[in-house]
Amino acid sequence: MNSTRIIVLLVAVILLVLLVLYANPMISVSNISYKTTSTATGIFMDIKNNSPRQLCLTGARLLDDPQAMVEIHQTVEPSPGFYKMQKVDQVCTGPFGTIKLKPGPGGYHIMIMKPLDPKGKTLELEFNGGKIKHQVKIP
Repeated sequence: MNSTRIIVLLVAVILLVLLVLYANPMISVSNISYKTTSTATGIFMDIKNNSPRQLCLTGARLLDDPQAMVEIHQTVEPSPGFYKMQKVDQVCTGPFGTIKLKPGPGGYHIMIMKPLDPKGKTLELEFNGGKIKHQVKIP
């Protein structure tokens, strides 16, 4: 094989690899669930980072109700057997990692600060200080 064919083949392989790497969306969301109480609604999900860079969830808003206050919370145990929710600024994952928003001690979730049925509503997730946005329809 001559050197021109080798170079063309290498360029084709590199382009194919880049296409495969970047054809996938940078963020994918699965396992969406929620729990509504008399005062608020917690949203849980797995957020997969399909990129080679750190990804930080830094905010969310409910597009169907722009006035709704939405925060990221963590369930903490300040003293044995006593749990409370604490607002956090961000939840991060490394390259190709997953942010797991789940109920329970130590778990993170998105909190809508009022009771509502979020089924069918659209939540806009903000990452890296709002530089990246991803919309999620709640099933």
